Amino acid sequence: AASATAQTALLNEFTGDSGSGGLKGLVKAPIAGDSGKYLKGDGTWSTLNPAISWGAPVATWTWSTNVTEIAFTGLSAYSELLIIAYDVTTASSVAIQLQWSIDNGSTYISTSTYGRSGGATTSASVRFTAATASAYVVHILNFNTASYPSTAISLMDAGTSPMLSVDTTLRAKNAFKILNSGTANFTAGTIRVYGKA
Repeated sequence: AASATAQTALLNEFTGDSGSGGLKGLVKAPIAGDSGKYLKGDGTWSTLNPAISWGAPVATWTWSTNVTEIAFTGLSAYSELLIIAYDVTTASSVAIQLQWSIDNGSTYISTSTYGRSGGATTSASVRFTAATASAYVVHILNFNTASYPSTAISLMDAGTSPMLSVDTTLRAKNAFKILNSGTANFTAGTIRVYGKA
């Protein structure tokens, strides 16, 4: 009888798809260093797409001097944003707002085109009724596309806030700012912005 090696040599080798379909067969053995990889449909061993995870922040603000608003620009590459703020304090109890921009921060959208789960439309895409100190998370979908409504899902550790906000006007955004409803300064804290293409 033929050896196992000889019999294996008679079998077809797995061929990945390159546009017209692949062929079933034996898969090539992974080489040293491939233990953390997976087999793709094109027949290659590959690592997970970095876009699946958030990775490092694409922008960060850490308090160094008192300001009434914080701008994040140059975000046109990202369709999805995750904003995480913690230990953010303000000089007085005010509503914290987030406004989007379509011209990289030259102007910010302040017209009432945001549908909110918490009530009527407002001039801010996200609005928190906050105490003087807070932490919050905002997850934004369809940020840089005009094909679908931009949607913000928000959570806050204190105060009240709408859980969902949708921009009822289709437009591609590339920047946003966080500001107070009054003139109170941000007096401490860190805000990190993560992005996915």
